[in-house]
Amino acid sequence: MSEEETTVKKKKFNFSFSSITKLMRDPKAFYNEYILGNYDDTSKKFLDEGTIAHCLVLNPEDFYEEIVVMNCKVPSDNPRKIIDNVFKLYGEEQVKLTPDRLLILSDYDKAILAELLKEDLYQSLTDSKRKDEDGNMFTGDEKRLQKIVTNDNQAYFATLGTAYKKTIIDYGMLEKAKKKAEAVLSHPRASFLLTEQDGEDIRMEMDLRCELKNYSFGLRGIIDNVKVNNKKKLIIINDLKTTSKTLQKWYEDFHTSPYMYWMQPIIYKELLLSLIPPGIDNWTLQVNFIVVDCNDDVYCFPVKPESLAKWQLETKKVYDKAQWHLSNNKYDLPYEFLNNQIQL
Repeated sequence: MSEEETTVKKKKFNFSFSSITKLMRDPKAFYNEYILGNYDDTSKKFLDEGTIAHCLVLNPEDFYEEIVVMNCKVPSDNPRKIIDNVFKLYGEEQVKLTPDRLLILSDYDKAILAELLKEDLYQSLTDSKRKDEDGNMFTGDEKRLQKIVTNDNQAYFATLGTAYKKTIIDYGMLEKAKKKAEAVLSHPRASFLLTEQDGEDIRMEMDLRCELKNYSFGLRGIIDNVKVNNKKKLIIINDLKTTSKTLQKWYEDFHTSPYMYWMQPIIYKELLLSLIPPGIDNWTLQVNFIVVDCNDDVYCFPVKPESLAKWQLETKKVYDKAQWHLSNNKYDLPYEFLNNQIQL
């Protein structure tokens, strides 16, 4: 076993909901990202809109501490990936050394071309065969750079420096996220669930970690909304979801979704139990998924107690699989493939 593999095997790991579902879906990606730390932090627009909507609903007072709004468009996915990679490789270090210096994308032409080659993007562009209207004869590399070094992309790259470690959005994203947030906040049932009722103790975006009995790993997570009613001996977990699907489609896909949403409340339950003293067996746990869909329609899906009981058992199976991967240091394929459990 290599020195790197030995270090990984001994490393204590706290699973989040997203990391344990990634291990189940794609162990190689999990190993690369969560164990080796090779993060791909290129975000998609719909994820940004979800992040913004969450912030506007759950934590609006800290909006501008987390979000920067550009006065031009954020690049589309492919150019954005190139620019993000160039910033990560070169611009980030410049920001740390000289934070007041403006980042200029055109200063990194060689790095841009290298990233374009690595991603096999715009490689079909070749040298000009004839002059354009201004008498210019462009090389293939010049054409490739023109695709990336635009005014909007220059502004985005500069903003990566001035807004280091914040989420960058444009006004189009903000307006879409505002509509989703307003849809949630104006929905009677969602508003009722997310706000204090009858003297409840309420917490927004509760960041928790805990040990997990009988396993070598722990858990961590941020719970969107938790309410504790001491009079009724009731704990309510509300999780806000934004989706590119309709409400009906989200509901139909819930149990078969690779994102395994059913496991999330069980992980949250484990995290909350770590805060609660013994003797709370007679308390009741309620879970609601507050979902806003592609049409900005909202529905609050309550979870039945029998569903929670079933998901508790299914989550135990996931914990066992995660333990097997960590103990055996095997991440080539999902557990079922590595243990010859897949048949046609």
